[in-house]
Amino acid sequence: MNNFRKLIIEKLLERIPPHIKPIDYLMEVLDISKESMYRRLRGDISFTLEEMTKLSIELKFSLDELIETGKETHIFFNLSSMPVENPSDVFLIMLRQHYQCIQDIINGENTESLITVNSIQPIFTVFFDNLFRFQYYRWMHQNQDASLKYHYSDIEVPKEIASLQQQLKSVSRKVTNLTFIFNSNIIENLIQEIHYYYKRRLIDEETFHVLKGEVSDFVDMVEEIARTGNLDPGTKINLYLSLFNVETNSYYHKYDNKFASYFFLYSIESIVTADSRICAKHRKKLYSLKKYSSLITQSNEILQAKYFAQQRAYIENLTNGLQNFYKL
Repeated sequence: MNNFRKLIIEKLLERIPPHIKPIDYLMEVLDISKESMYRRLRGDISFTLEEMTKLSIELKFSLDELIETGKETHIFFNLSSMPVENPSDVFLIMLRQHYQCIQDIINGENTESLITVNSIQPIFTVFFDNLFRFQYYRWMHQNQDASLKYHYSDIEVPKEIASLQQQLKSVSRKVTNLTFIFNSNIIENLIQEIHYYYKRRLIDEETFHVLKGEVSDFVDMVEEIARTGNLDPGTKINLYLSLFNVETNSYYHKYDNKFASYFFLYSIESIVTADSRICAKHRKKLYSLKKYSSLITQSNEILQAKYFAQQRAYIENLTNGLQNFYKL
């Protein structure tokens, strides 16, 4: 077997989930016989370009990774080019990717997850229907060619997205061994966005107060996690407050001896890499940030109380100067 064929086979076996039999999976994806599949896995014959393209899409790796393997100067990132232009479909695809990531962690072994948070992403609002709807509305308002008068009341969350929200709500409660590193004010951007749409008269006063209430509920949920150390019994979540500015939302995940690092450009879109060198550097950076952070989960009650009082003060400031806005 030549080295390139060996490299291809190693890449395929590395990417196939451990609970799935590789031979059965590859036969189904490529629609070929068992004997033909064994000949490819033994290295007797090569995979065709069409087969490799199909597998790279299914298993989420780049053919460039195979071609450039061994060149230390090349590191590959994945910024998915969406096969659709409708921003609602993009939102759905991104949520599916989050869902699959969570499932991989739940089903994996030896898992580790480190998450930096400097703003509230849509995935964090799945427990709050109106906030989630607002995140969808904001995404649609900013990414589709709609009238500037596109009102919050005009938005309707598609059934498929609403269904996926409920699924995410369920699976998110099962994830364990999570470490969050929070910025000093994680709700600032969300508050400013609600403030903006309210001042534009695209959100009415009743909705404004409903959203304000759910932001408060979100803070209550995070405070309860800090108090108990879990979202549901049997899970473990650690919350840290960073002394330094958290520059961006990012995730580092390890499961089944696989690694992935996510760096978020926008609210829900991310650049992803499974390159072991970058993931190791990302993990090292996050652990360094954690050293300059304070644990507030089931500890440091004074700092914990001060932090959540500060978050609630930010929420109250949201209404300052706006109480009589609609009366102007």
